[in-house]
Amino acid sequence: MFKTGDNYKSPESVTWPGWLENAEATGIWDASQPVAESYKILARPEVQWRHVQAWLESQGYMLRPRFRPGWTPSWAKKKNAIPEFYEDSIKRVMAGASVAIDAIQISTGRRVCLKRIPGKAEDSRELKITQFLSDLRDKDPRNHSVPLLDVIHAPDHIFLGLVYLHELGVAHRDITIGNIMMDGDRLFPRGFHLDTFDSDARGHNLSGVRTRTQVGGVKYYYIDFGESMKFESSDNIRIDVWSKAGIHAPETLGRDRPPYDPFKADIYTLGTTYTKLFLKEYEGNFDVLISLLNEMTSEDPAFRPSAAQALSKFREIKSSFSRTALHARVRGGTTPETGAQRIFRDSWHWVKQYAYAARNFKW
Repeated sequence: MFKTGDNYKSPESVTWPGWLENAEATGIWDASQPVAESYKILARPEVQWRHVQAWLESQGYMLRPRFRPGWTPSWAKKKNAIPEFYEDSIKRVMAGASVAIDAIQISTGRRVCLKRIPGKAEDSRELKITQFLSDLRDKDPRNHSVPLLDVIHAPDHIFLGLVYLHELGVAHRDITIGNIMMDGDRLFPRGFHLDTFDSDARGHNLSGVRTRTQVGGVKYYYIDFGESMKFESSDNIRIDVWSKAGIHAPETLGRDRPPYDPFKADIYTLGTTYTKLFLKEYEGNFDVLISLLNEMTSEDPAFRPSAAQALSKFREIKSSFSRTALHARVRGGTTPETGAQRIFRDSWHWVKQYAYAARNFKW
């Protein structure tokens, strides 16, 4: 992990080098070569980020060693080294690799996420909305939009956050599970890796992971305001604008569709997201939400609740459960459990819950 240390010197001002749209990988691996050689090859997005690393550093942000000019694999000179055991062997090749990347904010040592927004900053609707919401961040506890730390020129939280957005006249227009982010800093004492789900920030196997109960809960945020639109209010708004959203409300589709209410479309997409996450992934655990989610995903937007109404109903449902019931274990819906497995896992779950309560005098 990058540390400034006493000997670190900030680089001189670096001119923006431009984004390498036509970048190519540094090599091609084939089956005749040792597998270890494949980890030395930088993919196209990695080359693109390496090209702007010096400029990012001059702006106060440091990328991982793999993306720094002159990088030499840390395992290269070690005999019989296994690349997978070294953090800098982890490639950044997933979807969106050339759009966003993790970095260290040099002044604070804080791990952050950088997102590249093509074009002029002053012309970016996404940046304007993100900046607007970030400026209001400390003024209202309902603001669950991802905080904007800097601009470089080159579950009930989510209901509550949507109420807040809509009150401000902001329609998100692209609510999916991929655009709801959890702040996991307190869950992972050794950090977590952006490019592999089972490694910490050093590239080592995850260890010391805490539960949400142990840390007193976590926060969830909306991200990606690339499709968002801001209006003077959320009343009687109708638009006729196509969206690149991952989930589409029925009224937003079709060539001959009439103008639609983007705020009711947000309700549909959040309802669909929660239906997939809770009712399908964890079948049988969250049936109490079926009525609310059915209303939110009604084909007719007139029958969908507003964000405030959905939040009110969700809180009503939540209040009907005791604190003990809310601490109950969520059983995986995709992998059936045997009777013995269920007894053991349920028992171990409650041991951890009671241990937490005893340590913290809190339930």
